[in-house]
Amino acid sequence: MGAIDDGGYCYAPQVFLDGKGRQILFGWIPEGRTVAAQKASGWAGAQSIPRILEVSPGGDVLMRPIPEFEVLRGAEIRDPAKLKGDSCEIEAEFAASSSSGLVLRASPDGRLRTVVRFDAATRRLSIDRTHSSDDKDDEQDVRDATLSLASAEPLRLRVFLDRSILEVFANERVVMTSRIYPPAECAGFEVINSSALRRFRAWPMRAAT
Repeated sequence: MGAIDDGGYCYAPQVFLDGKGRQILFGWIPEGRTVAAQKASGWAGAQSIPRILEVSPGGDVLMRPIPEFEVLRGAEIRDPAKLKGDSCEIEAEFAASSSSGLVLRASPDGRLRTVVRFDAATRRLSIDRTHSSDDKDDEQDVRDATLSLASAEPLRLRVFLDRSILEVFANERVVMTSRIYPPAECAGFEVINSSALRRFRAWPMRAAT
């Protein structure tokens, strides 16, 4: 068995059996900024994306977003250079044994950015928030988790970005939920090690309401 979430921002998870016989988990996503900043913004916390839970024959906890979320997809984007904004879903697959990842919410000059990176040598998946924001009220650190891939297994990332909320699913075995607070102009994306990229699809996300 593995951890439900390695990002540090999935609190008090609840699990229920739905009408289709699926085990569904959702959690509360707390803030990653000071109480003063929360009060100034007028809100705090949000619910995570519901996940379907399964157990593999080898005993791994498998987690994937419920497919019902796909109704929020806008027009599909296949060129990473054309992806901009602060709310989207990304599917990216990288060649086996490659160190790779994604840069999210980058400023026009690249100084501010959030990095989702897989290090093939150490088998660590990380979310680097050390340059996500200039605001000292925002938490800035690196969170990482072990992601052990088979020798021929590609890295498969499914990323949900909803303004300050970041949820990363890796090969259905590791999930990392995080909070970032970059300014509005930080809307750029970049692929790390694009030569290893085997598949890329992205969609702007519509509002759920």
